[in-house]
Amino acid sequence: MMSTLYVLNNSDPDIRACSWQIIFTTIAFFVGILLCTAFNGLVVFFILGPDAGPGEQIFVDAGCVLMWFVILEVVLGLATGAIGSRKARQVKRETIKRDVKCYSTFLGLILAYSNLNFWGTLQHLIPAQFALQHLIPPLITIPLACASLMFLFKVAETGRNKMAQANGKVEDEDEKEFIAQTKMVEDNVVSLVLAHLTVQSVRMYITGQLPIPMGADPPGLVITMQDCYSLGRFTLLFLALSPLISKISFGDSMTEKRLKLWLKKTCGNSVTFTLLYNTFWFVHVQGLVGSSSFMLAALMLTLFTYVLIFALDWIADQTWTGEAVDEEIRFYIQALALLLGFAWKQAFVVAIGTVTAKYTFLPAPIETSIVSVLVAIVVVPAWRLYILPPVMHPEWHAHWMKVMEPPEGYDNMDVLS
Repeated sequence: MMSTLYVLNNSDPDIRACSWQIIFTTIAFFVGILLCTAFNGLVVFFILGPDAGPGEQIFVDAGCVLMWFVILEVVLGLATGAIGSRKARQVKRETIKRDVKCYSTFLGLILAYSNLNFWGTLQHLIPAQFALQHLIPPLITIPLACASLMFLFKVAETGRNKMAQANGKVEDEDEKEFIAQTKMVEDNVVSLVLAHLTVQSVRMYITGQLPIPMGADPPGLVITMQDCYSLGRFTLLFLALSPLISKISFGDSMTEKRLKLWLKKTCGNSVTFTLLYNTFWFVHVQGLVGSSSFMLAALMLTLFTYVLIFALDWIADQTWTGEAVDEEIRFYIQALALLLGFAWKQAFVVAIGTVTAKYTFLPAPIETSIVSVLVAIVVVPAWRLYILPPVMHPEWHAHWMKVMEPPEGYDNMDVLS
């Protein structure tokens, strides 16, 4: 807590801006994923049941993905005023932008986590007999997920464009904001899903066993220090791929530009996931297990993130680094927030599981959901009132927009507005 105050009040404006952005995204990841985990538990408890087969699970998971996608589209459409009465738009533009940012952040994370659950489960179910070796089935899921999500988003884009042009064939400011925010969420969903499936396959290559759908190690898996070194090498590989992708020309069409953005963000998220699981592995190799091990890993990653903020800022401020290097460095600030969000989510979920296993008043999924909702009730209003405004403050809005600037001709990455 004290270290957080140091970085938020640092004299360097870049460090302050970076710190607010990381805390903003970390809390959003933590709460959004926590709520989605609780929702999935309720689905399993009330709909699937303990004896549900793989086919039933995939069917229900797919239904959850579509449900959250429709909810996202409708809520953002209503928030921006693209859907509904024009009279509803008589609200201050700043309030609308904050509401849209809030809804797109949390619903986007819930949609992303639902996709991780669906595609992670499917990755386990692709028949191995159709593959030439054991690593091929998990890898097949990666292009399959990319093509399927691209098709889903294309269908949604067609519907959005028709709706936006319904009023005199002219897109107004609200409709443009609606389209931009939904595309931004879609980009984040795809990059998270592809990174998750990629790192799942990498971990299978290292250990010989595919992790369970949401990323935890399978029961009985023994991790060695050599495994940690191997996963660390893949972290360096993904780290090196990101600037290489920036140099590659994918063509001038919107689809090709979007694919390039997906690949780059996937590399950044893959760095995050490999660092996350490597930290978990390192702690377990030291002999720590249970909730204390995940809490220690989250604390280690928090300290690592704060130290890295200062290191990256120092490098970016040097005269011998060019603009391209500076942008690559700052590109990973978003990945650091993802790292912390997943780390603290995992620690909290394990802690809740430990408590509900010892003190049982209701079925575990219901108890977990109650605790998750209570956390959201306490955290989200404070996040909306006191953390979101500084992140959107115009004094440093332009600076971070340049960092997150998409390839030329692709203008839907307004993630801070």
